Amino acid sequence: MGLEQSSHSSGGSLKVGKGRHTKASSPRPSISSDSDVPYVSSTVNNPIGESPKLGSKSPARLLRNSPRPSPKPRPHSYAGTSGHSIVVVKEGSVEAQAPENDEDVIKLQSIPQFFPILKGSLHSPIICDSDVGEKLDHRAVNRLASRYQEHLRQCAEVVSCEQNALAARIREVDYAVATLNTMMTERQKKFGKYVEQLLKVHELSNLLQNTESMLAKTVEQLDELNKKLPPEEQLEPFVMVTG
Repeated sequence: MGLEQSSHSSGGSLKVGKGRHTKASSPRPSISSDSDVPYVSSTVNNPIGESPKLGSKSPARLLRNSPRPSPKPRPHSYAGTSGHSIVVVKEGSVEAQAPENDEDVIKLQSIPQFFPILKGSLHSPIICDSDVGEKLDHRAVNRLASRYQEHLRQCAEVVSCEQNALAARIREVDYAVATLNTMMTERQKKFGKYVEQLLKVHELSNLLQNTESMLAKTVEQLDELNKKLPPEEQLEPFVMVTG
């Protein structure tokens, strides 16, 4: 049926004027089935569920008669941005928990309430206890204070004995150090005298060496003089013996 309509439409498009033959317009493409119907903007832009339903009329006639909608301008995509839109999901509301059901509050409430032994120490007239003197046993407090005093006295005696022993030991060490210092000072003086004597010995040794060298020269000179004398007047050779 669609083929017949397309042939009629192509034949009727040729019209004869007054002595003139007009050229026929370009024939439209034939539509063989419903699957060959081209997509329109309404089927692209609208979701599938909202697409208009076709009636009993043929798709070719609806396509010819329905006006084409003007194409909507597409938004310009900026550089660095994708074509997909950003979907923002709203956060769900958090249910506010009652403070009575909080674990920390429950633990704090489970702590027992306590007061000091002497409630009068708290500067508050509400919790002041006037019978605190009758509730406390003075004998127990006296025994506690006496025992603490005895403990401190024993500790003081031990510390005093150790301090006296340490002071005596320090005095002994001071005496020993002073004695050693005196001995070392005297020994230093003795060694100083020995050094002076050794210096004198060194000087005497030098004098003896000089004297020996002078005697040797004198003996040589005497030998030369003895040789110059006549034979009958010459003396016996002089011999110096060194011990």
